[in-house]
Amino acid sequence: MKRYWTGITLALGPAILITTVVWEIARMVPDYAFVISPWAIEGHETAHGWVFLTLGVSLLVASMLVLWEASTSGFWRLVTLAFFVVAGTAIAIVFAQASTTVTMGPVLGMALALSLSLIVLRFAGSSLVKAVPFLGRGWVKGVLLFVVWGIFYLILAATVVDEELTVSTGIGVFVGLLLFAVYASAAEPRGLAGNRMLIYTSMVAGLVVVLSAGAIRSSLTRIQFETSGFAAEYGETQVSLGWFIAVFAILVLFSGAVGLWAKRQDLLVAMVRARRQREAAEKSAAEIKAAEEAYLAETAAGGSSVQA
Repeated sequence: MKRYWTGITLALGPAILITTVVWEIARMVPDYAFVISPWAIEGHETAHGWVFLTLGVSLLVASMLVLWEASTSGFWRLVTLAFFVVAGTAIAIVFAQASTTVTMGPVLGMALALSLSLIVLRFAGSSLVKAVPFLGRGWVKGVLLFVVWGIFYLILAATVVDEELTVSTGIGVFVGLLLFAVYASAAEPRGLAGNRMLIYTSMVAGLVVVLSAGAIRSSLTRIQFETSGFAAEYGETQVSLGWFIAVFAILVLFSGAVGLWAKRQDLLVAMVRARRQREAAEKSAAEIKAAEEAYLAETAAGGSSVQA
């Protein structure tokens, strides 16, 4: 049973998230339970419940793709990463508002510059270290990261920092997920890109669920007003069992994603170690064989000279 627990959690987490569409997700504080109607709503009565359902289905498909061994190599690795990006973008287009106006402050600009720096150094780092071994030292890596980060931040500061930007939500989510996919692909071993992407997206999904609590409570007051012409105060509402189940579902999925990544990481490390040991053994055997042949040749030459 233990050997299958990662697969079970990868399927169970999204499945639980899907069920929240029929659970009660918001209600009145008990003191006000019967004063106003409706005093509670279920997931299918709000857009949030359908978002949870869609997230659950998408994460279930993504989990099965990542669980598939073929997703660690070649074409199917790209297909897996593409699914994450396309599915997330589609969810944003369907459920989120068409565009968002944001002002990128210095902190957000620094964070974006750091993300871009890490992506660049992940891709180019190994090549740079091979070309210039000095760059492999710990403190040099830190200095290099700081320099690259500074360059990116200066570019962002000159273009978008402190500027009000109106961004299409779909495009914004697409770019964000694409950066996640690139970052996941940049680390070694590359075959675990899908596993890393599943970890990242489960964290993003968890953030969506957690931050939806306020909007879910507001939905209850909106439905009350639409139903009876008046509504309770926001402070008189609370999230209900369905929301907590959604949070639990994400935690289950996250634990499975991390477990599968760790399992495959250990397996790949063991395979690399075994290959190196085999190569060393083959090299040693070749050297021994060459020494034996040289010795036999030398012995044969010595015997011939004695007979002569």
